[in-house]
Amino acid sequence: MTTQKVRTNVYLNADIKNQAKELFQKYGLGLSDAINIFLSQSVYSRGIPFEISLPNIKTENEENFRTLIQDIKSKKAFQNSLSSVDFFNKLEND
Repeated sequence: MTTQKVRTNVYLNADIKNQAKELFQKYGLGLSDAINIFLSQSVYSRGIPFEISLPNIKTENEENFRTLIQDIKSKKAFQNSLSSVDFFNKLEND
């Protein structure tokens, strides 16, 4: 079974990208492989495939971060978002 591949552009933090590339190389993976794994697991689990948390964050916006995390956990933040099928259809058509 062959899988159609598409090119997409994303903006990344340069330092994080380089650290991630080094990490993934240790596992024999490229950045594209790791992103494809993340996207596949997201679709499979119908959500973000890991817990999102903000350990020990001390900022004046801490309450906003906590509210955002609660919204994400309760899926409020995604009420107007596309289903994964619609998302991938949109990617194919754009």
